[in-house]
Amino acid sequence: MIYINPVLRTIPAGADANKATTNHDHTVLSLACAGGHIGVVELLLKHGANPMQKLKVQSVQSFTK
Repeated sequence: MIYINPVLRTIPAGADANKATTNHDHTVLSLACAGGHIGVVELLLKHGANPMQKLKVQSVQSFTK
């Protein structure tokens, strides 16, 4: 069985690229950036992830190029 990264399968299929954690302290994008997953970051940005989305601590994730 071939493993397919869930992000590569769900984001293009319409999953929310701006989904935040329950506590609103992280987003899919901020976690991908923190983990150094450049390909996932690029995919999320391509599908509308907002790099300026406000997080719980009233900061913004500024992971723009």
